[in-house]
Amino acid sequence: MELIEGLEKGGFDEYGNPLKEKVEISIYKQAHFCRPVPGTTRANTRQINPDAVKLMSVAGAYWRGDERNTMLQRVYGTAWHNSQELEEHLWRIEEAKKRDHRKLGKELGLFYFSEDIGPGLAALHAKG
Repeated sequence: MELIEGLEKGGFDEYGNPLKEKVEISIYKQAHFCRPVPGTTRANTRQINPDAVKLMSVAGAYWRGDERNTMLQRVYGTAWHNSQELEEHLWRIEEAKKRDHRKLGKELGLFYFSEDIGPGLAALHAKG
């Protein structure tokens, strides 16, 4: 509502920057732009299998990046048809973590990072 009110008054844009002039506000209805996979859409949340849902993480962010504003909560999760599909997905995530090149490169001594070179720039060891 704050976004809409700010745009309506000609006050602030979506990033909190002052507007020079009032903008037009439009509403669009999005129809199905792709064909859903059969069995993947649900009419309401009661149709979601609670045994096949996993909360992955939560994170907070201040509204418009200002610590004086209200904190918003981001919720990351995954949902599947059944608990077996969920477990298979979680297993694949763990397997991918074991094969992460950033983790393996350090463990195998293939490269290192040095602030002298620059943040995020890898220096290769002889065997890397």
